Amino acid sequence: MFVEDGGIRRMARDRLLFLALAVASASGPTEIVAQEEQQVVVVTGTGRVEIEPDYATVTFGVSVRESTPSAALSVMNERLDSIAAALGAVGLPWDSIPTAGFSVNPEEDRNSPGRPIVGFTAATSLRATLRDFSRIPIVIEEALGAGANTVTGVVFESTQMEAARDEALRRAVERARRQAEVIADGLGRELGAIIEVITPEASRIVGHSVSLAASRRREIVPQLITVSQTVSVRWRLRDRPR
Repeated sequence: MFVEDGGIRRMARDRLLFLALAVASASGPTEIVAQEEQQVVVVTGTGRVEIEPDYATVTFGVSVRESTPSAALSVMNERLDSIAAALGAVGLPWDSIPTAGFSVNPEEDRNSPGRPIVGFTAATSLRATLRDFSRIPIVIEEALGAGANTVTGVVFESTQMEAARDEALRRAVERARRQAEVIADGLGRELGAIIEVITPEASRIVGHSVSLAASRRREIVPQLITVSQTVSVRWRLRDRPR
């Protein structure tokens, strides 16, 4: 029960066994819990930071199917040699492109009794790192033209991700504290000791699009990377000094 007396006064006077108040805000949910004479406030704050990407990774690969494992590997290696030559011609040394995955798997005829093996698939994926975004369509075109038959993605990254996560966390804590102070003041109380702090994993949102049309125009414009951190803080509420 709320009592009007020159403002909102303490709720604990009624000795409620449990009281929960949820407040929706831009910084996240807030919970106030009162048990007998002890009150706490739980606030979730979110901080966001936008940074520009400064490099990109392009993942592409080769997948071939032949009657034997050795034949599949032989054809795949021939294609890789062609890709290495094509990318080397545009200034991307082969030793700068690490292997991201490799596999050789049998293929079965699932419609026949006993499911006999009818062939083998050899596949490998490679990852190229580029700092000049204008070269991304060129690398994709050259790789596909030389024998690659999969392009699984272009991901824009930043060498400033760790600093961005730290700043986003700092902003999240500031917003949580500001929200908690407003609530405590409205209740005629003030923030006491911190009881608990919970910080989930940081999240990131990257806007980018790589299409065949964009590849033909030889232009890819990455969007900013948004790094988000959320923190949940539980404070004790205490009486104001008199």
